[in-house]
Amino acid sequence: MLGWNIHIKAYGILGLNTTICHVIDNIVDKEPPKAKEVFTSIALDEKLPIHFGFRKTDFPYMYNYIARKYGLEGAKCLLAHFILDQIENTLKKGYTHEMIKDVIIRLLEDYKKECKSNKEPCIDYTIVFNEIEQQLSKHVDTVIKVVEKWVKERTLPIETLVNASTEILSLILRINLHLQGYTGKRGFRVDREAFTKTYNKAKHLLKQKIFQAILDNEITNPDKIIESINKIKQQEANKQRITVGEYLDLIKQEQQRNNEFNTYIKIVKEIVKQVIEELQFCKSCDN
Repeated sequence: MLGWNIHIKAYGILGLNTTICHVIDNIVDKEPPKAKEVFTSIALDEKLPIHFGFRKTDFPYMYNYIARKYGLEGAKCLLAHFILDQIENTLKKGYTHEMIKDVIIRLLEDYKKECKSNKEPCIDYTIVFNEIEQQLSKHVDTVIKVVEKWVKERTLPIETLVNASTEILSLILRINLHLQGYTGKRGFRVDREAFTKTYNKAKHLLKQKIFQAILDNEITNPDKIIESINKIKQQEANKQRITVGEYLDLIKQEQQRNNEFNTYIKIVKEIVKQVIEELQFCKSCDN
């Protein structure tokens, strides 16, 4: 979770009321409201989970609660808080600044759509979004750099690479589970239980194997691997729809171009093979 001091610094850059924003930070990250305070039709005294409102479908409800209680200044702080959280999340995955800007644009678009279509539309949301977007147009690079400095001081390169690997690791694991008969109900779906059991173990192993590969000098520059991962993500984003085969072709192209990435993919495939073999062994033991 991003430090509140970094939040306050970013709020100042965006020209927001830092006193109100600090109150909103506390609500989102530490002391969420009760369900009945946010949902007028629900008489539950239970508190909502921390970070409630970050998901696009939840956003309008938290937005309206904050706007009613703290006005539009509070609503601006809420929106800025979630933008900062998204910046942190993407930086931890090794995204470039340009990729992060695209993610912010999509986040704002999703929130606006939900605000408009919700049964209780967000209060004066066009005013709030317009002001935040105007401030971001001037200061987004500065804000990203502030968050980036904080993240880099607390995240090892190996952790960033493992976080960046989510999509590739998931895809290769799903393909191999599917080939081994762990299929879901339709299409390219795989058995959820089998995926859950193997994915978490594979991610843990990936961190260990990459660390060992660095010690053995098989991988010398994790940033070059992240560069290839980001290149694949950007090419994927440029397509309206991408098939599994097309995604695998993008991986192969990067393997041919980047030896570090080629070594990384070999490690991923070895790990996937290992976790599936362990899954099959455990299954045979159960039988």
